[in-house]
Amino acid sequence: MQQQKEKQQALMNTKVALDAEISAFNKLLESKNTSIKKLCFPPGLSEKSLTNILQNSEGPGKTGEPETLGRRPDHGLVVVIEQAGDDVIDQLAKELGPRVTKLTMFNCPCVTTGALQRLLSALTGLEDVTLDCSLSGAITDASLAVLHGCSQLRIMQLGHPYVLCTDIPVTAVSRLVVTCRRLELLIFDATEELSQTVLDALVRADLGKSDDGTPKTLRFGVPGY
Repeated sequence: MQQQKEKQQALMNTKVALDAEISAFNKLLESKNTSIKKLCFPPGLSEKSLTNILQNSEGPGKTGEPETLGRRPDHGLVVVIEQAGDDVIDQLAKELGPRVTKLTMFNCPCVTTGALQRLLSALTGLEDVTLDCSLSGAITDASLAVLHGCSQLRIMQLGHPYVLCTDIPVTAVSRLVVTCRRLELLIFDATEELSQTVLDALVRADLGKSDDGTPKTLRFGVPGY
């Protein structure tokens, strides 16, 4: 009986602490004189607690309906990052880890190659990744090479149909396709010339075999020019 009461009290304390975190975070966001450069989460947050804090965040920033995802895995944590800088990226890299199965990043021109590398290195459970062209400066041979450690990666999207990429390392893309044996779909939203260059590189590459020993097949999606 005593143990049950102690457990209930511990749960209540956790809820009070979480409510306090959310309240403090909302007040910070609502302050018009405050520039949010870094999100500081308390260490050891559970997935539920982290999700609650993010979902209950309010403030003068971007409003509207939640981002609609055309592809959504049936398990794991889905993370969409917009208009973030290196500080936020580094904090998320520390807190999220391998439980993330889908990552979408767009409108993040301030993110550097190093920060992107650190984030992708931490998210080893990724199955579906989208990086739009605002990250072109951060999408390098080194940052794409980090994804070689994501053994479950099935879908990779570079660019966005409305804003095409013009500068993506062709060799790094080809190497990613060859190394990630489970990769089955590459969506490449880039200029016609760059898309053709990548396609030519993939045709020349030896894609190897899938996990079942059969020749690897890759679907290559490009925008309709």
